Amino acid sequence: MTNKSLCLEKDLKENSFDLKKHNSLHQSSDGFLGNKCFDCIHADHAHHRSLHVKQSNGYVYNEAPLTEPAEYDSDGSSDTSFVTSSSVTSPLDTSSLHKSPLDTPSEISENEKSIKTRKTYLWKDVICLSLALTCLFGAFGGLQSLQSTVNCFEGLGFASLAALYASTLVSGLFLPPFVIGWLGNKITLVLGMLCFVIYTIANFYPNWYTLISASVIVGIGSANLWTAQPNYMANIGRSLAEVTGIPLHVVINKVNSAFYGIFNIHIIQGYALSSIVYGGIKEVSTNQTSYAPERYTCGANDCQQTDGNVTSYCNPPSEKLTYILLGTYAVFCIVAVAIVIFFVEDREISDTRAVKLQAHKKLTETFRLWTNYRMILLIPISLYMGFKTAIFQGDFPKSYISCAVGIDMMGYIFICNGSVSSVVQFVLSRNGKRLGRVKPMIVSFFLYLTCAVVLLKWEPDESTLTIIVLFIVSALWGAATSITKLEITNIFAMVFQKKKEAAFANFAMWRSCGSCIGFLFSLYSCVYVKLYMQIALLVFSWTLYFCLEYIHRKERKGKLAIKSEKCKKDNLCQKPVNKPVQV
Repeated sequence: MTNKSLCLEKDLKENSFDLKKHNSLHQSSDGFLGNKCFDCIHADHAHHRSLHVKQSNGYVYNEAPLTEPAEYDSDGSSDTSFVTSSSVTSPLDTSSLHKSPLDTPSEISENEKSIKTRKTYLWKDVICLSLALTCLFGAFGGLQSLQSTVNCFEGLGFASLAALYASTLVSGLFLPPFVIGWLGNKITLVLGMLCFVIYTIANFYPNWYTLISASVIVGIGSANLWTAQPNYMANIGRSLAEVTGIPLHVVINKVNSAFYGIFNIHIIQGYALSSIVYGGIKEVSTNQTSYAPERYTCGANDCQQTDGNVTSYCNPPSEKLTYILLGTYAVFCIVAVAIVIFFVEDREISDTRAVKLQAHKKLTETFRLWTNYRMILLIPISLYMGFKTAIFQGDFPKSYISCAVGIDMMGYIFICNGSVSSVVQFVLSRNGKRLGRVKPMIVSFFLYLTCAVVLLKWEPDESTLTIIVLFIVSALWGAATSITKLEITNIFAMVFQKKKEAAFANFAMWRSCGSCIGFLFSLYSCVYVKLYMQIALLVFSWTLYFCLEYIHRKERKGKLAIKSEKCKKDNLCQKPVNKPVQV
């Protein structure tokens, strides 16, 4: 027996060395390095091999200390995982690792089938949850935009929307961490979606008791749902990263892109349905329950019916058509709940106890940011994002669209808004580095200002020109909203890098506060009052935003100058950088 055979036999007997683990050794073509045995090789390499490679399901995972953080934040929740390009490598390559004699073709094919099956099930959950939320918010979005018109008597629609955003504001601060920690992501999603079913059914019997109560319930459900959704997607991202060997932050980006690519369909779904239903029968303007006075004013001079005012437009559509639309919306909501219950798996990775323990800490950090001057400078623009939503979702459909051209055109005008918003967001995501943040924000300022001035000075009528102007205003508003939302998200992430979750929680809270204030003002004031308030808040908030951009750039330049001086002083600039050894 040769030296090589004796050495191999000794190693197998003494150490019970499995042939399958020979793959992870740096060996030559005949299984040896020089004249050393395998146990000698282990001794030589043990002191410097900080990277231990293991093979699982045909993929290589690196258990080295991880150094580069990859953070994912969305809608007030965040998940931090530490990933490097070397810590999770690409699928196993036969050129770098030798196949074991025991790895038969049948075993390899079984591993590949197992990986493909697991990936299929994970992506199935992404698609099913995306479709479910698309059905849900297609119905809710269409119903929300109709509230100020369908339930216009005594301002019930405005009051219900104000209650909804107030409930979202309060519950979003306290409930989600505890609810998710107690029930888990899937059950939280299901219960949150059931709240939307209750809200839709309550619109069959709209009064101050049923609709306000349902609005509070849906606000609580919405706050928990939009916290559980990104947590669930993050858990799927972790599982996909383990299966595919792709870095976690890359996988999460793909998952979120797939989700929002499907979810954006809800813009067309709900609004198109309302236009189809209300446009089918021309009995909208002759409804027997109409509260519209003989003389009313469309546009900025439309005021609520208070103190004997007779200028407010309130002509709800036919109850028959409204019930047909509400029934269709209810079916969409129930189908959405069924999809999550029967087709979405419960994937819990995070420790629920840890979630509960961190809830109080996160709440404290959220309030502490109120004393940070950067957050103080960003609060007005967060309020503006909510206040303009109240105008666009409440006053614009009631006082301009329904009043002038009819409720059947509302869906098409809102589809235009959503479509332009999606296109602008796509363009900005492709050219963000070249354009920066300041230039797009200047554009959004003038777009918002143009829309506000047009709505303030222009009085709509039943002409074709009015329809064209409404489509243009809707498109410009969508472009401005898309720009602002993206750049505000970027500035929050840049300025509060170590406290992103608390910062985004503040943004969501102040935005909901702005919406609540806007809808409450609609109960007691004319449209032109809110438009003047919008212009004033626009100028004030953008001024503070540009001040923050100036301060942030100045601080960044100062830090870079200090770092450069220190580098030159310590002669560190010329030192070579030691690159990590790739396995």
